[in-house]
Amino acid sequence: MLADTGFTGLAQPTPAAGGLAAERLTARRVMRMNPQGRRFRRACFPEVSDREWSDWKWQVRNRIQTADALRRMLNLSLEEEKALELGGGLLPMAITPHYMGLIDPLNPEQPIRRAMIPTVYELRKCPGEADDPLGEEHQSPVPGMVHRYPDRVLLMATDFCSAYCRYC
Repeated sequence: MLADTGFTGLAQPTPAAGGLAAERLTARRVMRMNPQGRRFRRACFPEVSDREWSDWKWQVRNRIQTADALRRMLNLSLEEEKALELGGGLLPMAITPHYMGLIDPLNPEQPIRRAMIPTVYELRKCPGEADDPLGEEHQSPVPGMVHRYPDRVLLMATDFCSAYCRYC
């Protein structure tokens, strides 16, 4: 829930605001951050302007994708360290700086952290485990469409994700 994270979306002027202040706010579109996110940004990206930080293209270009970059930003647990060491290309990782600012650097059990950073347990393959557990390959009649249920389809608007969630 957004209220829990402190992130409330992009600052937008209300129609009644008008004037120069509204124009400036519209031009800047600055992302709001919770205190933890502000501390993270000051520590890890101090030179980045508000405009850059709020630009989705900048966020994608500056994703955290390596173990070394991740180590500079938080204390990795043994399970995370092993996954990054042994996982190689099997466990790809990509976290935007904004999303990284939501991760608790000291708590490996935090839900957002668990969703974004691989652990060694992902390398364990159990008997009967499928490579495609949701059957998406079989249920994709054409590229960009997944037909999982009889009465609905999932359309993939893009083949790109800015962050790689562990459950996906």
